[in-house]
Amino acid sequence: MVLANQVDFQLGDNFAVGAGALIPALVVVKAKASIKASELLHLGLAAHQYFPFYDEGSFTHPYAIVTVGDRERYLSFTGGYWIERYRYFDNGPDVYPMITVGGSFAFTSNWRFFAEAAAVLQAGSNIVLPTFNFSNLSASGRGMFEFGIMALPDAQIPVLPILSYHRLF
Repeated sequence: MVLANQVDFQLGDNFAVGAGALIPALVVVKAKASIKASELLHLGLAAHQYFPFYDEGSFTHPYAIVTVGDRERYLSFTGGYWIERYRYFDNGPDVYPMITVGGSFAFTSNWRFFAEAAAVLQAGSNIVLPTFNFSNLSASGRGMFEFGIMALPDAQIPVLPILSYHRLF
């Protein structure tokens, strides 16, 4: 089982920073800037920096975001890069294009279903990582409990159950 925790700090209407841990695998630091282009169109830029517990390296994921829809139901598309850096290799980072397609549907005022597929485009061995989960938003709207399944690259068990708590400050 994988346990995930996240904390986000909303800095104004258009900027957020956060951190999280995916136990037992890694910690992440993240930032996101976004704008509301229209009632149903949102645009953004984001970056995640991953620090794995099991390896002598780090991973960076900068990306652009296009989201169509509203809070109750939306589709989101991202395009960016997956950048792998290893401490003991001198040949520079490995950089791969990465895209995601995801969507969410709220079926009650505090419950929703989310699905996403991420694809890392590597020469000769593309990786597709699906995620499916249900989430429950607290009455205050500041906390969210999630449970579902997610895929991890290069894992002995390709799909793992996940429990997550996400807090917005």
